[in-house]
Amino acid sequence: MQNSEETIPLSMREPYTISLSDNLAFRVYSDSRPHNQKVAQLQKGMVLMFQGKELVEEGVGMGVPVAIYSDETYFGSNAELSIDHEDGKTVTKRFLMDSVSRKNWKINGIVNSPIYRSVSKLLTGIYRDYPFSRGVIFPLMMLRNKLGVRTVYAKASPRGEIAVTYSVENSNLDIEVNLSELNRESLKKVVLLNEQGATFFQRFRNSEGIDLVGDKIGAWDRVEGEWASLSNIGDTLSFSVKQLFGCRLFVGREYVQGHLAWTGMGYEVEPHRDTLSYTVHIQEHGQ
Repeated sequence: MQNSEETIPLSMREPYTISLSDNLAFRVYSDSRPHNQKVAQLQKGMVLMFQGKELVEEGVGMGVPVAIYSDETYFGSNAELSIDHEDGKTVTKRFLMDSVSRKNWKINGIVNSPIYRSVSKLLTGIYRDYPFSRGVIFPLMMLRNKLGVRTVYAKASPRGEIAVTYSVENSNLDIEVNLSELNRESLKKVVLLNEQGATFFQRFRNSEGIDLVGDKIGAWDRVEGEWASLSNIGDTLSFSVKQLFGCRLFVGREYVQGHLAWTGMGYEVEPHRDTLSYTVHIQEHGQ
């Protein structure tokens, strides 16, 4: 199997597309495309396509790692893509965890004051963990945007690599994550994001009967139940995941026209873990 894998240079311009059906496909890029909104600089995972259109919007795609350390949260802005040509339906992306989030003010450039960062981190944590606070904090975030403060991703000393292998089989996307080359010093957790676009995927359901639409889906809330899914309002297309032993599953959605447009589910993984495997099930209803 190893000998059939070909490394694709990062200069490759054409995306690699794997078909699931006449209407559905997954697409992966060797660079940070698609360049949508504030995540334009970041590497993406598998982008879901429906009837020839990418559905990711401001999401980062399926199977994208984020490494959370005690001092910073690290994202991947560089990666190496390889394709297994034995079946054509397996690709591996090695994410270099080399970027951190910063705020850029159009007047004075990067906002990197320790006080500002501490306050911003505190408010972000409250916004994420306490749903009742969002009605107060969200207007403050919008005011910040109006003042010209934007999120950018600055290069930092890399904290290692995370290899993610994506295999398409029928209507399933099997994802295998190798964390063995990640620096564990001060590592608090790793999050595996599975995101697509917020204007298309607006409905959340789980095995316990929870059914939420649009803004009723929180920014990042714990998921209970055996499985959970996100679908469009018409329920013609959905993707779902199951709970994993030793992980916590979360769901989130944020939509602000011109600023935010993502929805997805993510696993929080303990820092000692070396590998992780899970499946994203895609279902085209009525087919």
